[in-house]
Amino acid sequence: MTNSWVPAPTFTYQWGREVGSKRTTIAGATESSYVPVAADRGARLFVEVTGASAGYASVTRTSPRTKTVLGKLTKTARPKITGVLEAGKKLTTTTGTWSNKGVKVSVRWQRNGVDIPAATKTTYTLVAADRGKKITVRSTATLTGYANSYATSAERAVPRVLKSAGPKITGSSSKLHNRVAVDTGTWTTGTKLTYQWYRDGKKISGATSSKYKLKMADQCRAVSVKVTGRKSGYLTKSRVSSKRDYVACVNATGPKIRAGQKIGSGKQIRSANQKHRIRVERSGVLLVGNHGRTRFSVTGAASSQLVLYRDGNLVLKQNGKTQWSSRTSGKGVTYGKMHNNGDFSLHTANGNKVWSLSTASAHRHNNHGVGLLTQTDPRWAHQWIGGRPFGPVGCVPTAFAMAAQSYGVWVDPPTVGVQMHQHSDFNRGHDGAGSKSIVSAAKQNSLMVTPLHSPNAISKALRNNQPVIGLVRGPGQITRPGSTHAIVLTGYSGGNTTLLNPWGGIPNQTWSVTTLWHWQSHDPLDSNAGALFWAIG
Repeated sequence: MTNSWVPAPTFTYQWGREVGSKRTTIAGATESSYVPVAADRGARLFVEVTGASAGYASVTRTSPRTKTVLGKLTKTARPKITGVLEAGKKLTTTTGTWSNKGVKVSVRWQRNGVDIPAATKTTYTLVAADRGKKITVRSTATLTGYANSYATSAERAVPRVLKSAGPKITGSSSKLHNRVAVDTGTWTTGTKLTYQWYRDGKKISGATSSKYKLKMADQCRAVSVKVTGRKSGYLTKSRVSSKRDYVACVNATGPKIRAGQKIGSGKQIRSANQKHRIRVERSGVLLVGNHGRTRFSVTGAASSQLVLYRDGNLVLKQNGKTQWSSRTSGKGVTYGKMHNNGDFSLHTANGNKVWSLSTASAHRHNNHGVGLLTQTDPRWAHQWIGGRPFGPVGCVPTAFAMAAQSYGVWVDPPTVGVQMHQHSDFNRGHDGAGSKSIVSAAKQNSLMVTPLHSPNAISKALRNNQPVIGLVRGPGQITRPGSTHAIVLTGYSGGNTTLLNPWGGIPNQTWSVTTLWHWQSHDPLDSNAGALFWAIG
């Protein structure tokens, strides 16, 4: 600016820069305004104004110096936000980039343009207050000798959350061709709803309206519906109804289960002579046998039911989830029968046998072959028996189950554990079981058991194809030193046998019978039935 001059003169200008005590003029900078350039960084600027008027001597005045001129940082990219836009989810941002070396960048998260307190890291977890707001990141770049530079990310809108209700299926499920519908409950006003019906957790093709007509395929199946809500500015939300059985499954009676029938939780059917049964325990265990011997056992989830579907498949299921099946879909099965000899089989309408437990058993084990089971199997490791989880202490029941299954007695480790707890000493005042439980389980499952008191006796049993259960202490290849463990021995060759370890060790470890005899347990609990090695069968 120029101060008042009298009389009003004609002005000329010359800009200059001062570095230290040295002043220089800036070539070509002769206008009343001046835009600093890179060469001015670190200098102070001044301007000389000269006033001239006819008849008067020219006068030059010099302005005060400016503050030191700062450089301009060069921005090459602004911050970018990534992540799921939902309360509770974490967002991540880049800082943005500048081409100047040594630049330092800080970030600040903003909600609708206002700084969010303490949100100064490159990550930010969205909160409920962010719903319906626009989130940005503002980066500040600093470098000595340069003016601060700022960059702001693109806005990211955080959707609101739809108000919703759990859908319910309404209508009668007792007859074919009835229509059922979904009661969606209350959703946010303006929400568009879509529908998908499911059968046993799988989409039903074309079933995408709020109503559904029941079909033959729905008999004994768990039918559910998923309702999905969409609205601009809101998160898409889906809610699934509870599963229900459609068309109603009929309980089987007598010695037969027919297609479209079930054996419910806690129910059973018996052979005509009333000696044998197939039963679904309330715990989910499927049992086939009589009161003295279990021929077949499968562990399912609590409240399971056994269903013979119209496609011919026999399935142990719980809420639509298959626990076990006969894998006989499409083979023409119309009924299953519990026979007077203890076998259970599936048949076509003309009586042809398609599948039976005796055939299944022969298929799984031949010549007294022993298959490896482990106490840490996730199907039962976390089941509690006698106040303790099965996995850490279930070596004796697991060893017995291995030996029993080699004879076609299909009983799984936790079922043996329950037998040993109810009738003997498994998890009764101590962890695990002693040899009394081996004797008791053999009785419960109609198997012979023989104590073995020498390496020669063990070898003889193995040569006779009898599996042997041994209660031993360490070495570390078998169990932890200082602890005891149950193992199964099978086969014999040249003084050696194959060791199966219920803890999940290598299933084909070869050991000397004499060595294993040396490592027999010294725990009195293990020998409470008078021996530490037992031949089964």
